[in-house]
Amino acid sequence: LSDDDVQALVYIREAFSENHPLAPTIADLLGRLTGQLSTPQQALWQRRPALRAPLNPAIDYSDCAELIRTLERAISQRQQIAFLYRARGKSEPLLHERLDPYEIEYTDRHFYLVAFSYRYGSILSFRIDRIVQDRSQESPHVLHNTQQPRRERKPIIFTYRLPASFADGGVSERFTILSFTTDAQHITIEASDTSEFRIVRTLLGYGEHAVLLHGPPTLIERMRKAVNLMWENYKADI
Repeated sequence: LSDDDVQALVYIREAFSENHPLAPTIADLLGRLTGQLSTPQQALWQRRPALRAPLNPAIDYSDCAELIRTLERAISQRQQIAFLYRARGKSEPLLHERLDPYEIEYTDRHFYLVAFSYRYGSILSFRIDRIVQDRSQESPHVLHNTQQPRRERKPIIFTYRLPASFADGGVSERFTILSFTTDAQHITIEASDTSEFRIVRTLLGYGEHAVLLHGPPTLIERMRKAVNLMWENYKADI
């Protein structure tokens, strides 16, 4: 291995924290690749890099490694799946008896399974750690059925406004940017995304600086409810 190769391996090592479900697999591979390094390269390997971009999940996903492998096999072999799911705010797990799993996303420091639900007739996102892992309940369960042709989420088109200073270095590509206009005070952005949840969470991340101007009624209502709940939390003495 060249020194550049070793440095690349250092970046990979630093990217996968202990909370990442693939951390043991990555550590095993890196151990085999770096076992015969020279003394100078060993020093390079042990050094903490100046540049770090960790994939550090918000919670410990290490016990989801086998679940993720099961989902990956079902996705690659285009098999349908079923599982029990602990939805937020629900006391009992809900059975999703027939799903077409498409991919596993890492967003907002969590892992989500994107799958088409035959029960709801739409593409849903399931947080991986909320999928019940219990063999006695056959959750998850890979079905013998083959997936139907993949369906795609329809893009949600919306417009939001930020202070002009937020775009001094260019418009942030947090969404798919369709167009934008600027004046002395504001930048108004027309964008699209496939998830109302992600749109609301991202705009709330701008705090008081972002204003959702236009969008589907369901998106506007979802943002209004989120803001109202935040107001309820802070209007009284804590």
